[in-house]
Amino acid sequence: MRPIPPPPRLLPLLAGSAAGSLGPEDLAEIGISVAAVDIVELAVGLGLDRVERLGGLARLTGWEGPLVAVARTGSGPPAATGWRARELPEVLSESDGILELRSALDGSTISLARRDLADWARRLGAEPAMSVAGEGVEVLEWEGGEPPPGALLVSSLAQERAREGRFWDGSAWAELAIAAAAGSLVDGCGCRACAVADRGYLEHLWAMREITAEHLLGWHNLYQLRQMVEG
Repeated sequence: MRPIPPPPRLLPLLAGSAAGSLGPEDLAEIGISVAAVDIVELAVGLGLDRVERLGGLARLTGWEGPLVAVARTGSGPPAATGWRARELPEVLSESDGILELRSALDGSTISLARRDLADWARRLGAEPAMSVAGEGVEVLEWEGGEPPPGALLVSSLAQERAREGRFWDGSAWAELAIAAAAGSLVDGCGCRACAVADRGYLEHLWAMREITAEHLLGWHNLYQLRQMVEG
């Protein structure tokens, strides 16, 4: 599998079987054709051998399309205990392609070889990002700002902003809690959220801590970001 832009360019990062609260069917309906997984997260958490016993990444995630495996790491310990499950493992050192990592979950130290991670990715049904990049296609993590042109962009931006109660209003990130305007989140938007709910209703769902609010915001954000990236 050699995804070369354009399209597709935006690769939502899957966590478990979803991108935020969006499952494989949701992603396909939005128009996503390639997704990404974090091979380091799987190695440190669930364990790659267990993923293999479960039938590989397609069985684990439910995603039947192409997958690109990235290896994300952090540069420091988690900021707060309550966020450990969302923090990346801290890089203690790297030598000759061997990563020494500290897990953000329990503080244990883990050694991972980049070559082994690439081999595992292929065994489990994904194409390593280094292999895709080796074909002349740059693979970048996109966490905000203008999307870099030409590259494949691995991102959890849509779901992270939804988790914060924020949505893309066509030009910037807006707070749903203070979105006083009536009507849909973005006029003319073709996403599911804008088709079934207006801002007032979404604000009510968010105030009630209803998970549907995050789901619809995630749908809207990913739809909008895909439009931005894919043009």
